[in-house]
Amino acid sequence: MEYMKSNYTILDMQRVYDVLKRGIEFPKKSALITFDDGYKDNFTNAYPILIKHKIPAIFFLTSGNIDERELFWWDILRYAIKKIYAATKMNDIILDIGGKKTFSVRNLVHMENYLKEVPSSTRKAAIAKLIDDYSVDIQSELVEEQLLTWQEIREMADGGMDFGSHTVDHSILTRMPLEEAQWQISKSKEKIEEEIGKEIFSFAYPNGTPKDYNLEISDYLRRRGFIAAFATRPILYSTGNDAMTIGRIGVPDDENLFSALISGFPGDIGRISSLPYRYFQNEYVNNENSRFFQLISQ
Repeated sequence: MEYMKSNYTILDMQRVYDVLKRGIEFPKKSALITFDDGYKDNFTNAYPILIKHKIPAIFFLTSGNIDERELFWWDILRYAIKKIYAATKMNDIILDIGGKKTFSVRNLVHMENYLKEVPSSTRKAAIAKLIDDYSVDIQSELVEEQLLTWQEIREMADGGMDFGSHTVDHSILTRMPLEEAQWQISKSKEKIEEEIGKEIFSFAYPNGTPKDYNLEISDYLRRRGFIAAFATRPILYSTGNDAMTIGRIGVPDDENLFSALISGFPGDIGRISSLPYRYFQNEYVNNENSRFFQLISQ
């Protein structure tokens, strides 16, 4: 954040909305800070740093998980695999998804990506069966360690932070009937507005790749009053681009790579070739797989 503040004009959401509505250019070297899902460390780690440096940000909330105090399915899966590996040292885990499928614990991201593609009911049943087969105990304390509370969210809102919708339960909107996707959007928007006491105008697509949203969904977002919607492909925004498909640049651990990414490199080259996007995605997958296996092997 010190680097960002020294090198970029960091915008709050009101400034972003004003620019988008007027169709004018953003200030040169401007940036918006975003967080997804609604994890507790947004409040305990990020918020104090943002306040210290007087930096605004927007947090996209998965309202149902926060409201129901329910862990995200991928966190449940990772916790279960960690416990199973500690007890059995098995490299391969069998998931029963209407026909048994085996995944290596060294290839966690492949397993998660596969589960994203199946219906939520199938995914939930498969993870529940895995937990039951290996008698994994999901402790209730994990929820409070992982997820924001509405009180913490209101405190952040009072401190000048903005919030947006990230659906009710992080379901990928194009994997369901349009009516269900519309419910996910509207229900989340209404709940967040009820809790923070003001209207929200931004949305972030779960998963956020080009196949995770479509024109029907973006048109519905406009009809529900959203001004901006954010994806995850690292393409920089230019005046005239669709405000319902604004790209975002993820933050890697390496500071030099971070500087290159936010300089515009992936956005500029990405308009010519998909190679940079594939490269950075593959780097993330490889790093995440290695990180997770090292964690469970300790």
